[in-house]
Amino acid sequence: MIRPFNFYIESRKVVKQKPENNVAISLLKKAKERFGYIETQEIKDGNSFIIFENLYESLREATQSLLAIEGYKPYSHEAIIAFLKERVEGITEDQIELFNDARIKRHDSLYYGKEISKEKTMDLLNLTKLLLPVIEKELNKRFKK
Repeated sequence: MIRPFNFYIESRKVVKQKPENNVAISLLKKAKERFGYIETQEIKDGNSFIIFENLYESLREATQSLLAIEGYKPYSHEAIIAFLKERVEGITEDQIELFNDARIKRHDSLYYGKEISKEKTMDLLNLTKLLLPVIEKELNKRFKK
């Protein structure tokens, strides 16, 4: 369950610092490049976990770029999702749930070797296609402030 973003601040899983515009730019660039490469790969039974993990990382990096420009350093992937949920318009509860589910599946794959189906990977690919432009637009808005 994703808690309110303030929970992560109060529990020191997010630390306030000075905004880091260069980090924000770098993270978004890396997220887009990672996604661009992964998007060209054919999803098969033998590589779906690799593609899934990289799609998740692309979304995480892009979202973390928003935290960087706002002056937050996250120490929790849940906190990153909570920030996206509360502070970015145009993202649905279903999309947040899919992102959080991907966080859990990626963790289980990475640390426990659990399988990730092609279908789940396709779901995350579609979510990433939807959210990356929203996150990029939001970052651009924040740069203009």
